[in-house]
Amino acid sequence: MKKAHDIRMTKIGDLTRWLDGFLHVEEIADYAGAMNGLQIETRLEVQKVAAAVDACGHTIREAIACGAQLLIVHHGLYWQQPARLVGAEYEKFANAIQA
Repeated sequence: MKKAHDIRMTKIGDLTRWLDGFLHVEEIADYAGAMNGLQIETRLEVQKVAAAVDACGHTIREAIACGAQLLIVHHGLYWQQPARLVGAEYEKFANAIQA
């Protein structure tokens, strides 16, 4: 197991590059429909991070409520072909982008 590091990076690009390397995203095979790594970019500096299992609407709302600028999840937004952004799917993305 790798030792935890004190990360003080605040730019999303720097942080996600570090996470992708630390987690070996390019080296570990996954489900063909999965899209690992950064899925929604932010222009905000990351000062607070939330973590959860699934990127469902409830999880996104809770991350917003606690003031997180980055949400790290095991089950991301995409597991198949992109879906239409209507109804609950629209709300999920709209909430994440607006926050």
